[in-house]
Amino acid sequence: MPRLKAADLHLKKSDCRAKENETHIVLETRPYECQTSVKTFGTAVVYTNIIRSKAKFISGIIERASSFSLPFKCVFVASPHPNFARRFKLKPSVQFTTISSGSYSVGLTQFTDQTYKTEMDPVSARMSYGSKMYLQVSMDSANATMAIYLNLCYGRPISRDSNQRYDFIKDNCPVDDSVLFYKSDRADQKRFSVSPFEFSGTIYRSVFVDCIVSLCDSSSRVSKCFNKCKNSPLRF
Repeated sequence: MPRLKAADLHLKKSDCRAKENETHIVLETRPYECQTSVKTFGTAVVYTNIIRSKAKFISGIIERASSFSLPFKCVFVASPHPNFARRFKLKPSVQFTTISSGSYSVGLTQFTDQTYKTEMDPVSARMSYGSKMYLQVSMDSANATMAIYLNLCYGRPISRDSNQRYDFIKDNCPVDDSVLFYKSDRADQKRFSVSPFEFSGTIYRSVFVDCIVSLCDSSSRVSKCFNKCKNSPLRF
């Protein structure tokens, strides 16, 4: 079989391609990107993906196609000692600007699970590997005439000296593979989950979550609030 090139290799998500240095071909991804699947077994978290190749090899005047799939997994075992357990802290906030006249109040709330019945303390909430952050952006007082549009939702380090930012929702659509949307009976309420994350290269493990939102007229189905995302994951 002819030698493979980095350009021929990718993970389950086809745009997650390999890179090549002088000695190795390298495939890199964050734990919840490139369609990586995640399962927990006690204190162990197993990340699974597939290396795939589909390339054409030319020999003289002919060419042959070659393809293969190589499943692999990485296992992370969390230490049972509380001083070494990797934890995530969430402090939600919302930036909101009104363009039309009126007084509106919007809040970002974290819940324990996808039933959205039990709220969590936004300051002391801690998340572990393999868990989900269940978040809800909503009008503080129910307003049937309004619909919520998520312009941007992102995480940022707790350190004020850092300008890092990780976007997971843009233009009301997920840009992170772990984001799932959940149905709500109210248009002035957006429910979604995202896998916890932290920023590398910092001693701070806490993460602030911010959402910048717009409000639309809920009676107008042509407004941007009702535009559908392509291949948007939705849970019922």
